[in-house]
Amino acid sequence: MYVDVNGDGHPDYVVIGYDFGAITAGSFDGRYGVFVLTLATGELRSNGFLASAPTDSSTVLLPFRSTDLCRPGAPCLSNTNPRMAYQAAGFDLYSNAFSAPSGVGLYNPWNPAISQGDFFTLAPNATATSAVTINTAEWAHTPALGVMVVSTDNAAGANEAAALPFTLK
Repeated sequence: MYVDVNGDGHPDYVVIGYDFGAITAGSFDGRYGVFVLTLATGELRSNGFLASAPTDSSTVLLPFRSTDLCRPGAPCLSNTNPRMAYQAAGFDLYSNAFSAPSGVGLYNPWNPAISQGDFFTLAPNATATSAVTINTAEWAHTPALGVMVVSTDNAAGANEAAALPFTLK
């Protein structure tokens, strides 16, 4: 995921999911690590997290802290500079295949435009409801395209994550 933290339209960091052993020891070990590349300095570091990538799943969650996007010699994401732009991208390990959804997302982790973080554990075929709230002041700066619902227990593929679009009227 490419991340721009200073609003100049150019990425400052890249959050990467890759085999931990391949990066740190030169040999694959089957653990999906999370790394952050600082583009201004070329520094690549592990942030200490492993990605959540269940077997037979097509969804990968790459956890990182806001402090991972703040390094000496590079722009910094912080509570005084809280907004970031991001774009996801995917690469194939065995070919030159590359994919990236069109568009750029905007986000403020300290004051998000839309509520977030609900978590439900459901029995098969059960449902749950969650209220969504909008921060209209932040929406003017970082409008959300909608809500994403991720279930790593769904069949792999497009239905594993549901993007529910909406607009603010």
